[in-house]
Amino acid sequence: MLYTAFRVLPYSPAQVWRIIGDIRHFVYKDPFHSDLVFTSDQREGQGVQFTLRHSYWPNFPFRPDTVECLISVSRVEREQVLVETNVQAYRSHTQRFLLEKVEGGTRLVYEIQYMGIPHWLLPWKMWVKWNVLRRMKEKLRDVEEVCGTLAGL
Repeated sequence: MLYTAFRVLPYSPAQVWRIIGDIRHFVYKDPFHSDLVFTSDQREGQGVQFTLRHSYWPNFPFRPDTVECLISVSRVEREQVLVETNVQAYRSHTQRFLLEKVEGGTRLVYEIQYMGIPHWLLPWKMWVKWNVLRRMKEKLRDVEEVCGTLAGL
């Protein structure tokens, strides 16, 4: 399942990247991610490894658990891809942020892709879609808000 949302932000790709390039943005105001712990010495760019506490509620009726994370792609001011690996393979997913310079700012595209969802979870598909897309749009607003705060400094 692939979910996509986007927002045009009135900031340059460099300004947006200040937020996206900071790995801590994955837990900023995020109801599904918390307790970020770096597991590599690297703190930015491709190859950064860390763990996150992942909550699935209300999307899925699972207990929170810890996921292994890897920034698999990091192209400054252009793209970032996070791979979240769970012991339960069907809970693993990727998050991708794509920054595109447009007139008046940056188009920030946000994608989440779940792989290997078992058939018994398909009844939740519409519920999950609604909740995931809602949170993705909130995340894009959060990024814009932080960009605005930083721009005002």
